[in-house]
Formats: sequence, C-alpha cells, structure tokens
Amino acid sequence: MNEENRQKFKIDFNWLPRETGSQFDKATFAEITLEIDGNIASEVHDSFSKTTRKAFRASAFDLAYWFACNWWRLRWETMGEADADWKMSHQLCGIGNGYVWPDITLYSDGHSMNVRSLKSHGHRIEPIRFLSDFLAGVSVKTFENEVDNFILSIIDRMNQQNLNNSNLHLVWKEVLKERSQTESYNWRKLEAILGFDPDEGPEELITALLEKSAVFGSGAIEEIISATKTAAIETIETLHASTSDRTKQATIPYFSELRKLLSKELRAQDFPWQQGELVAGLMREALNLGIKPVRDATLNDIFCLSQQVIENVPTDLHCPISAGFREESTNDRVNLFLPLRVKTSRRFALLRIIGDHLRYDTADKLLAATEAKTARQRFQRSFAREFLCPFNGLMEILGDEPLTDAKIEEAAEYYGVSPLAVTTTLVNKGRIDRSELAPWDWYFSR
Repeated sequence: MNEENRQKFKIDFNWLPRETGSQFDKATFAEITLEIDGNIASEVHDSFSKTTRKAFRASAFDLAYWFACNWWRLRWETMGEADADWKMSHQLCGIGNGYVWPDITLYSDGHSMNVRSLKSHGHRIEPIRFLSDFLAGVSVKTFENEVDNFILSIIDRMNQQNLNNSNLHLVWKEVLKERSQTESYNWRKLEAILGFDPDEGPEELITALLEKSAVFGSGAIEEIISATKTAAIETIETLHASTSDRTKQATIPYFSELRKLLSKELRAQDFPWQQGELVAGLMREALNLGIKPVRDATLNDIFCLSQQVIENVPTDLHCPISAGFREESTNDRVNLFLPLRVKTSRRFALLRIIGDHLRYDTADKLLAATEAKTARQRFQRSFAREFLCPFNGLMEILGDEPLTDAKIEEAAEYYGVSPLAVTTTLVNKGRIDRSELAPWDWYFSR
C-alpha cells in the first residue's frame, strides 16, 4: 500500500431533519459515511426500504463524543485480549444510544491505525445490515487529523444551534489541553497503553513507569507496558537483571556502516514489515550471505556469540520475554536474554533483538522482543524472518508446485525457522491466502 492510499481516512456527513429525541439528536442527526483506504465501511442495506446506500443514519454528536472520550486509548492502546472494557473503547458498535452502528474496530500499533470492519447479518427488529468486511491501515497522523476535523465540525454545529456547553465541548477542550502539554501527554499516553481511561490509571504505577522511562528509554518501556500491562515494573526489573551477563553478548558487524545506510534507505511512510525486510536484506548483502541458510555456527561467527547462547536451553524460563541491553545506541554490542526452550525460537529472538538494536538509534537501553501488537515488534519479526529465511531462497526451494504442509516444514527445517515463519512470509508475498494464519499471526504478518 503506498502513502497516498494510506491517507484515505474520511468521515463525511449530511444533516437530516429529526423531530424526536434529545436536543443533541435533533441538532446532529445525519447520514454518516466512513471511508478507509478506498473501502466504504458505512455501506448498508436497508431491508425496510429495499435500498443499499453508502451512509448509515445516526447521531454525529454520539460519534464525536465517543472519539473524544476514547482518544487516548484509540491513539496508543494496542490490540489486546479484547475484553468488554477494551471493546467499549475500540468498537463503534459499543456506542449504542438507540442507533445501529457498524461493527468497526480501531486499534493502533503506534505507527498505523488499523481498522477492522465486519459485515452484519441484522436482527429481526433491525432492518439495517452493514455490508463491508475488510482490514485496512492508515497512518496515525491521518487518523488524528480527520478525527480532529470531525469533532470540530460537530462542535461548530452545536454552537450554531446554541448548544455550546455540552459534554463534548468539555471533554474535547481537556483532550486538546493535555495534548499540548508534554508532561500531561506522557502521562495520558502511558495510562492508555496500560489500558485505562483518563484518570483511572494507578498513579503510583504510572509515576514509577515514568521514572523507568528516564533510565531505560521511553520507547523501551512502552513496548514492555504494551505486553505486560500492570506487571510492567516487575518485568522491567527482571529483564534488566537478566541482561547483565556480558558472556551472552552479540556484536553486530558493519554496525556504523549499516546505520549510515539505513539513514538513507529507510522511508518513514513504509510499513514496519517493509522496513524489516529492507534492513535484513541490507545486512545479508553486507555479510555476503546471498540466499543460503544461516547455520548456528555461522551465527556464532557473525555476531561473536558464545556457543551457549543458541545451543543451551536456559535454566531460567519464568520470564516469557526475550530482551537485549545496550549501554549506548551507538555501541555495536548488545547483551542477550533468550528464555526460550526451542532452539528455532532462540535463533528468531536473537535476530529480533539484533534488528531492533540496528534499527532504533534512540536512547532506549532495554530492547524487548514481546508478543505485543506494536509497530516495533512487527519490524523485529519481519527482520528476523527475512534474515533467517529470505524470500528469494524460499522460492527456490518451494518452486511453483502446489504448496503442502510437508513442503513448508521442509523449508522451515532447511532455514532453521518455524513453519509459521515460512507461512507468514508466503502470506506477505501473496503466495498463500491470509486466512491460512490465525488472527494474531496475520496481524503480525502485515
């Protein structure tokens, strides 16, 4: 998807007359059209009038108020377990108030706003059936701009109707104020990543996390919070202690040269998985690896690893997160903690951390490889897949014959990765359908 297409996030509305309901319903009843990446998410079939139209009818005030109340969590909270609280803040159908809303879920990975639209089947008492079914992504900046403009348009409409002291006015004024103040913004951001509404996050915990951010880097702490939520402090302390062993250390060859090359080649508008493939390709090229597999001994030689890093099963497996620790982002060395029982998983985690260290030249010292659905984790996974299992080499093995589970397993064994890594690469390249992956897996594949 190119950058121009990623800008297509549009909320249009046309006012309609309404004689009943609250004063807000009467003032802002409208036909609302939602367009995301060329998809009309608001398209409906009306069985009562036997028509299909691009807009649904509802209160624009209710939609604007929902956006305003949930702005922080929409902007910063990743996809989680999708419990009732998460759904209320991320799914339009939770707005209610007597209207039928499309089943649209919005969730950010920090880089893109992902939009999942599901078609409906309608109930006997509801003649409206939504028709769109798609998954798309837009840049978070595009999302912010359009939501801001929509809310301001609704506030203008309210003012014209002499309804200038509504809850929407009050909430949006507070959101804009907090967005303009660095300290307030950082607090609300962590609160949202933790999964709390404004003023509901544990003050002691957020204060402690802000202190950890000053020590280990804000990006590092946010990644860990996204994965562990309220257990973040304990996890941070465990990872810091576990990455202090310098005998488990990797040294990245051509580090300075690759960093300089990345500053020229990387494009901010590219998706994280595209960036991951690019960086892995550049590193394989610098190491003259071609498309051949990278065996354990070769990894040891390339990254100056002690044999135990990949070969030995760690004795400490209680922490589910792999991590690296670096004193400075400009240093070519990173300490490793890979608490994984399976060797292919340790190889994969190793490359995730190396890719993260190479790509993110920030103040972050603690580099976590987690299961969180963030852009940074998606970059890590894409880098590791392409470095360990390059697509061009994969296709030489698989050829043009029909794909089978046995062939995928053989290719995975040849490159020393999991069958899931091979399947995900084939999905990304359009060789097999995305439905072959479970929901969490296809999220990471993009």
